[in-house]
Amino acid sequence: MPLTTPNLEHLLKLRVVVARFGEMDLAKWWNTKGQLGRLGATALRRGFPRTHRFAQARSVFAVAAHSCAEVYGPRGVVTLWSLRESIEEEFDERWELWCDDAAGWRARFGVVDGFTVSSFVSGPLRKATRR
Repeated sequence: MPLTTPNLEHLLKLRVVVARFGEMDLAKWWNTKGQLGRLGATALRRGFPRTHRFAQARSVFAVAAHSCAEVYGPRGVVTLWSLRESIEEEFDERWELWCDDAAGWRARFGVVDGFTVSSFVSGPLRKATRR
């Protein structure tokens, strides 16, 4: 079965949502707190007026990748943050194009601003995320 390249735009959207959910104020998977939310936007907007959303995402992606590498190890494991080298290279190349269209991505990043645990889960799953 041949390997296919995923839709990179969908990959970016998925990474943003999972990265935001994994922050300390939600699922507590990695050590960032609200960096992909309003707090992070406020902190980075001045230094990166046009591309602050991408700067927010890049930093949380790096923390998430590091956290997953610590938990799952670096050898032979694929995570959302560590895909095949060819996919990661294509993703990085596309990143520059997305940054050039930062205004077009504003609403997509804005979706995660107000996320809460209940935005994702309810009932027993909500309790499991509060460990």
